[in-house]
Amino acid sequence: MYFSNRKIRGYNAPIEIILTRRGRGKTFGEVRESLQKAIYNPIDHKFIYVVENDNMIKTLVHNAGERFFSNIIKYYTKEQTSNKNKFMLSKLTKEAVVIHEDNNLVDSAKTINASIKSGTIIVDGVFVGYILSLNSFANIKRNNFAGFTKIIIDEFVPEKITLHNYDNPRKLASIIESIARTEKIKIVLLGNTVSRSCPVLERFTLSDIKLGETRCIYDNYGLLVVAYMEDPKSAPEFVATANSSVSGRLAALLGEDHLENNIFRDDNFNIIPQKRENSKQVLVLYLDYGVFKFHSTTSGKKYVFKINSNQNAKCLKLNNFIDINGASHKKMLQSWANRNLLYFDNAATGAQIFNALGLVY
Repeated sequence: MYFSNRKIRGYNAPIEIILTRRGRGKTFGEVRESLQKAIYNPIDHKFIYVVENDNMIKTLVHNAGERFFSNIIKYYTKEQTSNKNKFMLSKLTKEAVVIHEDNNLVDSAKTINASIKSGTIIVDGVFVGYILSLNSFANIKRNNFAGFTKIIIDEFVPEKITLHNYDNPRKLASIIESIARTEKIKIVLLGNTVSRSCPVLERFTLSDIKLGETRCIYDNYGLLVVAYMEDPKSAPEFVATANSSVSGRLAALLGEDHLENNIFRDDNFNIIPQKRENSKQVLVLYLDYGVFKFHSTTSGKKYVFKINSNQNAKCLKLNNFIDINGASHKKMLQSWANRNLLYFDNAATGAQIFNALGLVY
């Protein structure tokens, strides 16, 4: 049981963005489909699978990529209902001779006929693609990418937003520009609903996407991006199975089930109401990833807006936590947050301010 991309694949957009609950099987579905196309036609259908960091790479490529291939092999072993699936299993596995030490009986068993070496994915002796992290792309940047038709970028919404993550849009652009200069290529970004302040979501203007929404983004040449945020109610069988699992039950017990419900964790921020109180500007905050304007209301609430231009006001380099005039602005802002006085123009702004202050949301 895994996520089907048919709902948005019909749009035929060059870039697809899929946001679902954790464990939905979106990565499995994309990788299995790409691997199948590459095995059938490795000359014209190679792919690149991109993960967030090098630690994820180490886990996936351990023991020549056993973990990467294991679930896919299980799928084809179980689903031998078509010649295509049988063919895939024949490529991914091979017969191996097993000698039992106790009685010298000779037996045979299937072993993996695929491997990953230095980020290169090999199946049945044929090169079908690469697996790499956002940071390791430079290792293969000068390679020839002829025949690559898909880039799968997994978990592009990081678990924790830091200053380091704000470089991710540039890293993604570098990968795509190097591979897709002349080739017609499909780019698929897969994410769990962790934080609306994800820099990539912000660049795509998707910070306010809603459950069940499919959103299209156009440029001067036509449709460029189609994004979809799945409503768990559209997959009741999967939800019932996942919620009754040990991990689902534990997440619910601990109140950490935003991923299971496919709800962004930062949707709990106070949002500035449509009918605002009278307020006046008291502070402009300059961060490495934006400028934020604070307004104070007569009731003590603080409205926070993200702005694009500099304005004359008190300013503070919060990333260095510099005190102005002997007052600790960091402590003051933390106090406002802890007293639930902060209201934001959107959830992404709230997440960025909380991250800068070192607060959990």
